[in-house]
Amino acid sequence: MTYGPRLRNEPASRVGSYTLSGEADADIQHIAEISSRQWGLARAEKYILDMHETFQVLVEFPDLGRDASHIRPGYRKIEAGSHSAFYSEDRG
Repeated sequence: MTYGPRLRNEPASRVGSYTLSGEADADIQHIAEISSRQWGLARAEKYILDMHETFQVLVEFPDLGRDASHIRPGYRKIEAGSHSAFYSEDRG
């Protein structure tokens, strides 16, 4: 199962966007494949879409996640389903 390269998300109804690293995108692809085998395609697709919705919320509310600077300075962490996503805000 492939969800295609989803490195940029810019829905017309939202302001702002997020960019996934290549490693993060590969992780999501792997999660999608495992979820599809374990739970079926429909449930896996919903799970991945829910993750991307969490990422979009972070565009609007970047301080929503917890501080994770012990991992790397500037990192934050948020739960996305049963997974944790680490992110940083691009202020540039």
